[in-house]
Amino acid sequence: MVGPSPYPGAQKFLEGDHITHAKPRSASGEADLIGDLDGRDPLVCDGKIFDGSGRGKGYLVKGVHQIIKYAHDYGQHTAYLVIYNITDKLLELPTDGTPGAWPPYTEISGVRVYFIHVRVLPPTTTASKAGKATRVTLTHDDLTNPDTT
Repeated sequence: MVGPSPYPGAQKFLEGDHITHAKPRSASGEADLIGDLDGRDPLVCDGKIFDGSGRGKGYLVKGVHQIIKYAHDYGQHTAYLVIYNITDKLLELPTDGTPGAWPPYTEISGVRVYFIHVRVLPPTTTASKAGKATRVTLTHDDLTNPDTT
């Protein structure tokens, strides 16, 4: 950590030549991480837990809206939503890019939101005994018409 952050309540970190700020306050709230906003690779990032119920599809839709607002607050056209999947469900995310390319992304309101999906649930059994996979699909329509989610 290096010195105070110019953002209220944030912590400032120096990583190589990049300064990042954890939990900086903006007009829309507190993004989890921002950095190098005036550089070549600006970062506006927020993380969400997916548990398949209370923090299910609707929660992720709200997270996308939230990260878009943060990107607008910082004058950015790119943002990252990190999704921590704590279920055994397979999460399928929309992409405006080439199907199957990583990371998937969608563009809404002038912001390209990249989805970084991380499965964090430790396995309870081996893959050969896990049975049939359950998929949860988040569509572009879910993101643009949240009342349907």
